[in-house]
Amino acid sequence: MRSRREIDKNELFMYNCGRIPEKPKKGNSMADDWRLTNQELYLMGKTLYYIRYRNFSEEWDHEHCDFCWAKFSEYDGDLHEGYCTEPENARGACWICPECYNDFKERFKWRLGQSK
Repeated sequence: MRSRREIDKNELFMYNCGRIPEKPKKGNSMADDWRLTNQELYLMGKTLYYIRYRNFSEEWDHEHCDFCWAKFSEYDGDLHEGYCTEPENARGACWICPECYNDFKERFKWRLGQSK
């Protein structure tokens, strides 16, 4: 068991209740996944489109996965394709990286739409 000094303030409540949470590991329950931050409020049952990311402008040149914050852009080293809530890269659309799509597609009951 870890001492109180090893526990940060976010874990203090759980410590006082007699349970110290473990850091999420791949394969743990979805309830323990750090990527889940109430996305069900706006992504449950959505139709997603697998499309290529395109910049909107010089000022708006990237987006992030709504789960893990992986970066989508036209730059080398970033993701160039992923799942989007719009069939054409619309401003303000939600983006989901392929890994998060595969991890959460059943939980969120996503459907795949036909890309244009």
